[in-house]
Amino acid sequence: MFISLAEEGEGRTGNESSFAKDVVLAGRDANECDIAFDRQQFPMVSRKHGAFHWMNGIWYIEDLGSSYGTFLNGERVTYPRELEPGSVVQFGENGPKIRVISFEPGRKAEPVPAAAPPPEPAGNVPEPPPSAWDSAPKVQVSVPPAVAQKQPQAGTALEFVSDSSRPAFQIKSASVWLGRDPSCDVVFDASSATVSRRHAEVRLENGQLLIADNNSFNGTLVNGQRISGVRPLASGDEVQLGSGGPIIRVHAGAAMPPQPPSSPQFRAEDTG
Repeated sequence: MFISLAEEGEGRTGNESSFAKDVVLAGRDANECDIAFDRQQFPMVSRKHGAFHWMNGIWYIEDLGSSYGTFLNGERVTYPRELEPGSVVQFGENGPKIRVISFEPGRKAEPVPAAAPPPEPAGNVPEPPPSAWDSAPKVQVSVPPAVAQKQPQAGTALEFVSDSSRPAFQIKSASVWLGRDPSCDVVFDASSATVSRRHAEVRLENGQLLIADNNSFNGTLVNGQRISGVRPLASGDEVQLGSGGPIIRVHAGAAMPPQPPSSPQFRAEDTG
């Protein structure tokens, strides 16, 4: 896969840069970012501001928890947004703009065309005599149309392995944020020192459950391995928020074990 991008400014498009990778980082950190902006010229750009990433044949733009936001064609990005050639991404209000020139998407499954009906027979052909089947009463079966899955399967949940007193979190939306910030869907106590304010996001894309680290300070681990970018999740996977931090077990569309009564207090993780 590849994507070609160019800086946009004052009615002109600058030099193109092409990237043959599935994640292209943009921000002020020249050591980490593929597209680096000058700090003095663009103070509204965060160190790791946003990411162009490729998944399942589609290119997306995602904000990485920046202070001043990421915008796609003038609209603020609050979740990964699909890109098209000609899309304009802006990093922060009045910040630098990047235009998507072209990319090579993956192939999407094409619908299978319906078989053509057989041709009408030429001439007058006598109809066959009625059979016993023709005289039998007909039963019409109504088949409901298939509906694309937009929500997690029933029973999809996050089990708090490190805190057995905490009830499992039932995932009922396509995006679940984990962190210490009260705005997160799954909030950890401030004493959980390894957990960032908005640490990671669990989301559903094209029927697949995913985990994305939000440029957290201590990182996100899946089954003991630190991840970068986006990682698919399967039932039974264990997600840890920072080395030595709280551990969450994924239950994807499966029945959960009995849960203990809810408690208003969450036990602090032992990071020592």
